Parts: sequence; structure tokens; C-alpha cells
Amino acid sequence: MVLLVEPEPGARETLVRNLKSVDVEVRSATSIRQMLEAMADRIPDVLLLNLGLEGMESEVIVSMIHMVAPDTRIVAYSPKSDPKDAAAVEGGVFFYAAGGDESYVAAAIQAALQKRRR
Repeated sequence: MVLLVEPEPGARETLVRNLKSVDVEVRSATSIRQMLEAMADRIPDVLLLNLGLEGMESEVIVSMIHMVAPDTRIVAYSPKSDPKDAAAVEGGVFFYAAGGDESYVAAAIQAALQKRRR
């Protein structure tokens, strides 16, 4: 299962639709709080994370995810280029797509799911 964390409704709907079209089970959250609630209910195989979430530094979010779900692969993207995202990537992100290119994100999700299943 992939948990998508994206606050923007249009982007979230597009990503959910694209992931479902390649037969991936997707749940979504719009905030850090919703992400944690969803993870308390079920730990995802892959977490697709917009690093532009408000309320917390991306490095802290990634660290928190690893504490709650150490086996979950994180695929991160950011609509804006932010030097702070480099720290999050170094902190354990499986794949980072600058600009949120959907084709790269979809390929990264597939790769993360395959690695997770091994």
C-alpha cells in the first residue's frame, strides 16, 4: 500500500489516479497529522511525501517516519527546489523527484514496492 501525503487537492487527485492506473493500492492524507493517523491504522509499504508540507521541516518529517515505520520506503518530491530538502534526502529518502515529475514519481513507487517485497 502507498500512502500519499499531498495537501493540494488537484495534485493529490492526479497522483492517486495515476497510481491506481498501475494497480497500486493508494491511501491519501493532506497533512502531517492525517499521515500519522493513517500510519497508526496501517503502516504503508511506500510513503509518497510532498516535502513542501507546512508545519514541520522535511528532515524532521522523514526522521519521524523512520521512527514510526522503519521499513517504509519514502519517495519524496517537492514542487519547489529547496536546499533544506537535501537534508531530508540524506536522512533516508529512497528517491527524490525535484519538481514532482509524475513519470519519475511513478517509476520510483514501482521500484520502492519491488525492493520492499524482497
